[in-house]
Amino acid sequence: ETMFRYLDETLVLDKECPKTNNPIEGGVNAQLRRLLRYHRGMSVEKRIKAVFWWCYLHSPRPLSAKEILKVMPTDASISKI
Repeated sequence: ETMFRYLDETLVLDKECPKTNNPIEGGVNAQLRRLLRYHRGMSVEKRIKAVFWWCYLHSPRPLSAKEILKVMPTDASISKI
């Protein structure tokens, strides 16, 4: 007897079923975790900025330099967290 069954088999008749159900975990989050692991020596403030910059650099529609300066966290705003 099956305890849990979530797969609607009609959804995968013509293609292979994905091994995971959340591409964010294996894609974006894994890369951010790797970035933070490679730069363990950075302060918390710099690690937060690194994550923001990574997201900015991988954005499909990055903001202009003028707009990024408005929304990017500053040292003062990060220290309030």
